Amino acid sequence: PDGLDIDPTAFSAKNKDGKIVLRMPALMGWWTLRCLATQRPLQEKLTLFRHDHFAVSASKVNQVPMMFQHNETLRRHANG
Repeated sequence: PDGLDIDPTAFSAKNKDGKIVLRMPALMGWWTLRCLATQRPLQEKLTLFRHDHFAVSASKVNQVPMMFQHNETLRRHANG
């Protein structure tokens, strides 16, 4: 699609205890880049709108791959 496909594990890392921790700044930077570089700006705007509407936050979910998948689901169904 936009050439901005990425593996969601790139946004997480393991701490010294072996637990996966969020790397939200990287995810936010990726989404910002996607919004700027997309060939489908309406889809990204609708994705952002729906993301804000369904109040899901990284502090509640605490799983970057799940947040990424939620975002991708919103994007896939943004127009309908």
